[in-house]
Amino acid sequence: MSRSAPESSAPSRSAPAPMETEEEAAPAAAAEEEEEAAPAARGPAMKEAKAKAKGKAKGKGKAKAKVAAGVRGVMKTALKPKAAATAAGGRGAPKAAAKGKAKAKAKAIADSTFAKVAAEAGSDSGAAPGSGTWYFMSDLRKTKSGALDEKAWKKFDAKSNKALEQAYEKGNKQWTLKFKDRDYIVKFKSMVQFRADDKTLQRPVKRV
Repeated sequence: MSRSAPESSAPSRSAPAPMETEEEAAPAAAAEEEEEAAPAARGPAMKEAKAKAKGKAKGKGKAKAKVAAGVRGVMKTALKPKAAATAAGGRGAPKAAAKGKAKAKAKAIADSTFAKVAAEAGSDSGAAPGSGTWYFMSDLRKTKSGALDEKAWKKFDAKSNKALEQAYEKGNKQWTLKFKDRDYIVKFKSMVQFRADDKTLQRPVKRV
């Protein structure tokens, strides 16, 4: 009879695991170092970016505030002269009105040449009261040579003649006539007619 070989009771040993070489372990270590360093690197970068964003926001806010302040300043500057002008206009208006009144009340001073012509033309020649005829010099080109030229003179209309004669006989110093929407003043002492709105416009008159 054949005999089987006796089974060994000693435990079997497993083959040892292969060990990593230095070349294989180096990439893993580098990867781990990169992963550990990445958060540290991202942290300062993010903080710096946030700080820059805040700085820009503050700068924009300050710029907007400056622009708004500038606009308000311009509006105030624009309003002040207007208010001052309005106030000045309000203060100046009465003065202007007073000047206008003073101009309207300016004395009517007869031109010496016209007064001389009226005297030479025989004004107030002694006509009977109520029968005087009034004339005005229509052609002022003859003030020097045509005082006695009848063609240089023209009669007042009947209504004006009557009003002048009555005022003259009553001893009035002057009389105001209305002709074509204008007022004319006749001074009896100088025998000169003035336009009421511009007393530099004159002409001699006469009563015969």
